[in-house]
Amino acid sequence: MRVLIGLLVLTFMLPKVGIKCVIAVCRQKKIHIFSSEYVGLGMKEIQHRAVMIDDCPLSDFYSWFHYIKGHLDFIGPEKLSMKRALLLTAAQRRRFDVAPGIISPYKIKHASGIAHKTELDVASDFVAGASRSRRFQLALIWAVQSIVSFRRQKAATSPTFNLFGVTLNNVTAEDFAFRVIL
Repeated sequence: MRVLIGLLVLTFMLPKVGIKCVIAVCRQKKIHIFSSEYVGLGMKEIQHRAVMIDDCPLSDFYSWFHYIKGHLDFIGPEKLSMKRALLLTAAQRRRFDVAPGIISPYKIKHASGIAHKTELDVASDFVAGASRSRRFQLALIWAVQSIVSFRRQKAATSPTFNLFGVTLNNVTAEDFAFRVIL
């Protein structure tokens, strides 16, 4: 089932990315491959890449390759870098007993306005009660949110952007704090 879902999504996504890349080449725009690493199932480090045109990310087809391989699940805890993962307590590292998700329970709750816990707490709760029925419930909630547009738009979605000639990293306050600590 995982391979069928992944291939179906990639079938629709890859032509779109290919066409956008051809258009970018014709318009002489910059095409970048952004690379990052995160920790997956069992604390295994996973390499992730995203295609970007002029600092604007295209569809994240690389996540679907990892989904087919089993490194990612459709619903699961958010992806963390190795640096952040090593700062977690032993109890918090239980999140790596399941694969990280393309969609996280925390983001679903946050979009609904009911994220009254931190991402680490939501991930711990998810791992403790992870089952097919719970994943199905969360996927259904996510689908309804997507259809009725409950998700809030981000101001900028690219990992870096250019402001008056200065390249800046687009990170959350939590990521910034982790980077300052390390």
